[in-house]
Amino acid sequence: MLNKTAFIRLATLFEAGLLFLALGLGWLLSIDPLARLRGDVGDLTLGLLAVLPLYIPLQWMLTRPCELVWVNRIKQLMTRMLGECLGQCRRVELLYVAALAGIAEEVFFRGLVQTGLEQTFGTFWAVLFSSLLFGLVHWVTPGYALMAGAAGVYLGLNLYVGGEPNLLIPMVIHTLYDYLALLGVAKLCRDTGGVLSPGEDG
Repeated sequence: MLNKTAFIRLATLFEAGLLFLALGLGWLLSIDPLARLRGDVGDLTLGLLAVLPLYIPLQWMLTRPCELVWVNRIKQLMTRMLGECLGQCRRVELLYVAALAGIAEEVFFRGLVQTGLEQTFGTFWAVLFSSLLFGLVHWVTPGYALMAGAAGVYLGLNLYVGGEPNLLIPMVIHTLYDYLALLGVAKLCRDTGGVLSPGEDG
């Protein structure tokens, strides 16, 4: 099981590596993964509000007993793998990890992959293929990969929700969602002592 220092170090290395990979591939392919990133208060607000459709099922999954085996398996894996180290993290450290993931992953998946695919295949297939890749990269269990892929579709569509595409919107959604998820898993682990009840052991 990871401790806090190892968790933050690994998260930093992975997400920073993904960000540099996006910039490097973008240079090679003549795709600027930051071209659609704009500072805009209205789009920032849209991003903050748009996290709700993701947060509501997350809150249900973390706080309610569930008969779905695949949901319970995800909860069990998250608490076993990350619960203890997340419980050791301060809120600002969790926000750092969430922001790093939100920025790096959106630059790669929406800024590079989706934008590049869109130039050749159009918006529909670009969102679909980039979301499929997003789900595969987040494969922990098949159920988790499916959830991540669906979230990828949502994030991909939100790139366009403000009218002119703005990478800021999915960045904000992704960062805030990850932060709330990390807080939720830490709380679940504290409340259960890291051991789910028999009805939730998957």
